[in-house]
Amino acid sequence: MKTHVESLSTSVMRTFCDVVEAKSFTRAAEMNNLSQSAVSQQVAALERDLDTRLLIRGAGGAEPTDVGKAFYRGAKDVLARVELMLDEVDKIIQSASPVLRVGTIYSVGFYLLDAYVRKFLQTHPQVKLEVRYTKWDEITSAVLSGEMDLGIVALPDKHRSIDIIPFADEELMVVCAPDHRLAGRTSLDPSDIKGERFVAFETSVPTRRFIDRLLRACRVSVDVCMEFD
Repeated sequence: MKTHVESLSTSVMRTFCDVVEAKSFTRAAEMNNLSQSAVSQQVAALERDLDTRLLIRGAGGAEPTDVGKAFYRGAKDVLARVELMLDEVDKIIQSASPVLRVGTIYSVGFYLLDAYVRKFLQTHPQVKLEVRYTKWDEITSAVLSGEMDLGIVALPDKHRSIDIIPFADEELMVVCAPDHRLAGRTSLDPSDIKGERFVAFETSVPTRRFIDRLLRACRVSVDVCMEFD
């Protein structure tokens, strides 16, 4: 015949084990943030359900009976198994934490994205953030294939399978040597760079295509002497 113990729980088992190990109801109460009365009631409920004595109070403190010793050994084994189970569950939960995979072009990632990354990690600490620096065309294909959840590019091409959300507006700037004839100017008209030797993006880069369209619309030609991605 099996005994049904209504008062049994992992917290009660832990408290009982602490009483046995500390040989003190008072010390066990302190260890579990309980009152001594609550610990005594837990042990009394266990003894009532089991219909036997588990602990004997004496001059040397609380000592377990033979049944109490058996209960202690079983409780320690159960608590160890519960701890192992919770560790395994926690590992699975941690490994299953949501992941946000972001691709960014180098120019945005290196000088603009850092503050947003820090804020995101503070606001959503449970999310694992993966940021990959790469070229714009690789980002587009990765978002389309589902390899990335979010891509940050300049002047994105429209695609029916991608939602485009504005991230930041930037002003086009002309960069030149300090002794160049245009140095020191606060603003320029496209015609001011007509015929200039020009360091440009590669022809496939969206920003390059945008600049080429702008110059063509203004009937301005430049001397492209270098191209970079």
